[in-house]
Amino acid sequence: MPKHRRLKEPEQDRPSHGSQHQDRLDAISPPSPLAIPELLQLACQFLDRHSLAMCVRVCRLWHQALGGQLWKAVEKYIGCKPLDRQKSNGPSLSLISKHADFIQNLFLRIPIGDARFPGKSPIHCSRITELTVDSVGHLEVGHIRRHLDHGLSTFIEEHQASLKKLVLHVSPSKALTDAVTSCSRLESLVTRLPDSEEDLDWIDWYRSCGSRLQSLALVSRTSGDFTTSFRNSAAIFDTLDELLSRVPAATLQSLELEAGCPTLSSLQGQLLLVMKSPELKRLSWPGTSTIPILAKAFKRSRHGLFCQELESLAIRGGKFTAMDLKCIIESLPALVDLDLKWSMGDSTPCQYSPFFIHLGLRRLRIDGSQWATSTVVHDLLCSMPSLEVMIANEVLDTTILEDPRPWICTGLKELMILFRFLSGDEGETLILNRLCQLKGLEKLSLQAELRLLLPPTWNDGHLRFRLDHGLDQLKTLRQLRIFEAGHALPWRESEALWALENWTQLREIDIKMDASAQQLLGHRLKVKA
Repeated sequence: MPKHRRLKEPEQDRPSHGSQHQDRLDAISPPSPLAIPELLQLACQFLDRHSLAMCVRVCRLWHQALGGQLWKAVEKYIGCKPLDRQKSNGPSLSLISKHADFIQNLFLRIPIGDARFPGKSPIHCSRITELTVDSVGHLEVGHIRRHLDHGLSTFIEEHQASLKKLVLHVSPSKALTDAVTSCSRLESLVTRLPDSEEDLDWIDWYRSCGSRLQSLALVSRTSGDFTTSFRNSAAIFDTLDELLSRVPAATLQSLELEAGCPTLSSLQGQLLLVMKSPELKRLSWPGTSTIPILAKAFKRSRHGLFCQELESLAIRGGKFTAMDLKCIIESLPALVDLDLKWSMGDSTPCQYSPFFIHLGLRRLRIDGSQWATSTVVHDLLCSMPSLEVMIANEVLDTTILEDPRPWICTGLKELMILFRFLSGDEGETLILNRLCQLKGLEKLSLQAELRLLLPPTWNDGHLRFRLDHGLDQLKTLRQLRIFEAGHALPWRESEALWALENWTQLREIDIKMDASAQQLLGHRLKVKA
């Protein structure tokens, strides 16, 4: 009699011993936090690209969770190598094309003599919001320049609906300018001015692009200053009132101008950007005649006050009179950050300090300025309680001896200053007494310069920041994170132990020290010495 064969159960219905075991494990042990894609992305968001690429290779789950983060920002060097030899040239164009849908920030660097740009190529980044293109040197006119302009213009036009920020360190052509103005969602633009600024119609460009940006930086290839072209500023304002009435107000909040030596129309266009931006909060406009031009604009404005919300003003290398500076400061009620580095005045230095005393400045930079003498710097430190950052030229210890007023800027967080000592031990003691009152300091950078007329007991012109010469007075600086001291005697192991014990927040130090002190601090701090 034939034996009956037992029918096999279907595989999908038959219980698996492995799956039952896995179900029991899942019921007993909770899932790993790194198995949750959101938590994994948070844990890996600060990794560099190489470490992130290693994490992507761990398993399929990590690849799916971190793949988009790996390709979110791409840096590619085309035909050149990065200055940092440890960095690679970036992924190949084929890999970039394969993962183009993940790319949001694309950086491309192209050298002289290489016109390869991925224009009209299979690379289409549907989510790209930021594009940076930098050329090594300046691309000359010719077929290379035309090829680059065509490829870059085409790429921008293809992504005009998603681009929000453009950084173009290449000389733009008319085609490239038209491509930039076609970006409907553009908010931030960094670009060079054309080689021939007469080719740029400022009014048309302002209406189509400049008036809807939030951040703009214009850089010129030429060097110099517009004072060489315009000795009489009246020519600038002859037709400016008419231009102001023809254009709408802009939405700029940050404006950086490096105009070099512009034409009259270019200078009027830049002044137009300043005067038609009521929401402007940050302005950087270096040039020897910027302050006189702005002062005259404030006096002659027939369209109401402008820059009323300006909080940060940087005019490096400015040359001005005391009255011009007074006019600017009085016209900017919201100003809290002022940078006048390398500026030059033509009046008595003591005339300048009263202009700043009544301001609510939180940051002031006047290093390298001709008018910022020791008396002015000391007067500001004694008169501005709201100051948080001070970067200045010098303070003479003889000035402090003659003026016993204390430094009232107790909220100071960063102080970078040069001390000149003329009176020996007494001057150094006075400086330490003033510094120990600034208990909120987070960064202290001191440069000491001792005159050659000092007695030989002054250690060959070095500042003695040691425990046996008053360093212990600075133990009140509990919030100090960065300490720099130039021309100081080397620290020993005792000073290093004292710094670790009293400056518990210290993270970086730059001062001469012997081998034992450097070995002790090197394990815990970033030592630059």
